[in-house]
Amino acid sequence: MAIKVHGLPMSSCVARVLLCLSEMALPYKFVPLDAAAAAAHKHQPYLSLNVSPL
Repeated sequence: MAIKVHGLPMSSCVARVLLCLSEMALPYKFVPLDAAAAAAHKHQPYLSLNVSPL
């Protein structure tokens, strides 16, 4: 089972996570976020994962 990494493709934080996963030879799947969708965190399925949204 692969680890899912959600994030912005150009994010340095995401790059660090992907680098660590690659160095440890762990399987992962990168799921890019749409930066243009500003209110994406206020819709499902995000709200079902985050019990106390900001």
